[in-house]
Amino acid sequence: YTDDNGFFEVPFTINSTDSLGNFSLEFEYPGSKLLKGSSVSQYIWVISRTNISVTDLLPRQVQEEFGNYRVSGDSWNFVAQITDDGANDPSITPVNLNGANAPNGGLVDVIFEGTDFQGITYRQLVATIAPQGAGQLTLPEPIPGAGDSHLCYYDGNNDQFSDWDTNQDGIVSRQESVGCLRADVLPLTPSKLAQDPAGFLPDGFGPVNVILRYEESLPNEGCQPFADDLDIRTLGGAWDSCTFIPNSEKFRVFMPNIENGFNLIGTTFIDAPDEEIVYTGEFDPQTNQYEDKPMILTGRLYDELGNNLTSRIVSAQYTMKNDPNNQITKCNDVRTDEFGIFVIECDIEGVQAGQADINIIYSALDSQNRDQYRYKSKTLPLTYQIFSNSTLSITDVGPFKSTTDKWLAPNGTEYYRLFLKESFHIDAVLKQSNGDPVGDKCLNIYLDPEENVRPVARIRTSQGLDDRGTISWFSGDPLQNPTLKGVETTGGKTEGFRVLRVAYEPTEDLSNYGGCARDADKSLNGSYMDVDILVRSRVDIQVQQTWRYVGVNGLSEGDPVIGEIALIRDRLDLAVENEEVFFLRQYFSNDGEWVTDGENRSITNEQGIASFEWAFDGRTCEGQPCQGLWRIIAYYPGSTFFAPSQDNISHEIQWREPVSASADAGFFTPANTMALVILLMALIIGGAAYYQRTQARRQVQALRGILTDTMLQLEASNEFIAAIFDCYKNLVRHFRKHGFMKKVYETTREFEAA
Repeated sequence: YTDDNGFFEVPFTINSTDSLGNFSLEFEYPGSKLLKGSSVSQYIWVISRTNISVTDLLPRQVQEEFGNYRVSGDSWNFVAQITDDGANDPSITPVNLNGANAPNGGLVDVIFEGTDFQGITYRQLVATIAPQGAGQLTLPEPIPGAGDSHLCYYDGNNDQFSDWDTNQDGIVSRQESVGCLRADVLPLTPSKLAQDPAGFLPDGFGPVNVILRYEESLPNEGCQPFADDLDIRTLGGAWDSCTFIPNSEKFRVFMPNIENGFNLIGTTFIDAPDEEIVYTGEFDPQTNQYEDKPMILTGRLYDELGNNLTSRIVSAQYTMKNDPNNQITKCNDVRTDEFGIFVIECDIEGVQAGQADINIIYSALDSQNRDQYRYKSKTLPLTYQIFSNSTLSITDVGPFKSTTDKWLAPNGTEYYRLFLKESFHIDAVLKQSNGDPVGDKCLNIYLDPEENVRPVARIRTSQGLDDRGTISWFSGDPLQNPTLKGVETTGGKTEGFRVLRVAYEPTEDLSNYGGCARDADKSLNGSYMDVDILVRSRVDIQVQQTWRYVGVNGLSEGDPVIGEIALIRDRLDLAVENEEVFFLRQYFSNDGEWVTDGENRSITNEQGIASFEWAFDGRTCEGQPCQGLWRIIAYYPGSTFFAPSQDNISHEIQWREPVSASADAGFFTPANTMALVILLMALIIGGAAYYQRTQARRQVQALRGILTDTMLQLEASNEFIAAIFDCYKNLVRHFRKHGFMKKVYETTREFEAA
């Protein structure tokens, strides 16, 4: 029955056993008392559903190894199966479609859809194929030995008509093209694809989607054919109305490039200079300052067809071979210009001169390049030499391992001060012209280089992160200075002004003379630094004539006091002449203090002898009565070339009442005198024995104190050489007090006897 609006529905069912074809439905209304009857016929097609399934991609070996990526010279093909779900009776409609005509077959258009670098899509109908055998679909392959006969435009007999143009109307129709290729895609040749005006890859490379489009062939469902005047090459939007048909994905198969389509990948190339002279910077005479300069990398990016790759991101990175950490430094990314040219600036601030391993990189995977389905990535390795001038700075010079001693001249010049025949240290740093320290470089050390052309030692700059480029050289370190020689005499010169040089000499081979070998890396230019140093000698004071008068040897007022000392170099057995020695006179006041009364000065002669003579004041001290206890201290205050004496000589003088020859005998009768003599002799013998025992104990205690102090010094610091020398000097002074070792270099046997 009809509804309120006069509409009606008549359901009917089509079974799988029903025949396929064009049927008519008759609808009749018999009429009524008020309405006239009518009838109508409706034609319908009973069709089968068509299904295309891709079963294989060819060549299999390439597909398995490289996936859906192809390069120039490769082939790409497919194998698909086309079936329908028609009646169960094979005599009516076979399951597999075969041939080009209905109802048992039909035609399939193979469309390639490519994209250029700007993202514009291009399509091309490359073939129209018919299912063969058991419904198999595949592109026509070249026939071995038949040349290009598989191409639709092939003219084998040179009659100006394609061999496939059977009616020779100059157009290879759709029906005529079944079995040939409209585009030369087997094998894939980028140059041919780029030159094809109707092609799908105008760049020659890129991603390609493949569309298998079955044209409706009743009773087999499919897509409507394209209009004869429709150019699908650059149509946008919903360019194919077949996509709106329900279930069209069964007979219109879309094969994207990332799944079962393909990507034609081009090889890329980078041209860049193999060698470049690069400096870390340069000195600007206008600003009088050093300016860092970047490393400039220039080159051209292009593909295998010679096409410039424009507007592509190119990057670079480098590693210095002399960097122990192999740190990779990335340069700024740049875009190529319209000619594929790029200019990359690499910051080399803080880079140590040497060889740089450089990689210029074009990455097709970069999201800004969008070339992962178009081109291969390319990395160009280069090795550039980075040069730099060097500067050497001596930061500290001083005696022993860490002591700093300087002398300020009257004109304001400051000199480092060292001591003859003693150890010393040097601290220095080697830098590039940009101020960056340079590690692992060999430096030569000279004393008076104009006279001694051979270095006294060599040392390598540190490679440590915190102290790179520095040296801390100590002459007393056997690993740094096997000879252990300190400040030696030069050409007979002892004290005076000398020149100390630290030099980086990469072009000199001084390995046979205790210096550095030639540096194989010539990227850093040589340099040196000289400093003027003042060499002094330490001195010892030795008593030649004592002025010690105590006890019974005391003096009375007016008696002459005569003393004599010798001023000797500490490390050499040489006298010090023309130096002023002071003899300071002091008396012991009634307040229990030593008070200075005056002094005598004396200039040493050629033997280093200085003497004084003074009339003893006795118990009159600066015009006032006193105890009569005096002392005279001999000391040397030092001079420019000689250090002050470390141990002054101090001897005491006691007042003794003068003996009167006219005094009465009194108590001293012969008998009393004899008794006193006998008693005195006994006391002297006993006292001598006690004195010897006490003196021996004191000597042992003194020696123990010297050695204990030395042990504590060795435990407290690394100044081993200095501590041992101090110990030796203290022992020598101790023995000299007892009459031994008047000279510094006496035999070991005498030392042992002392």
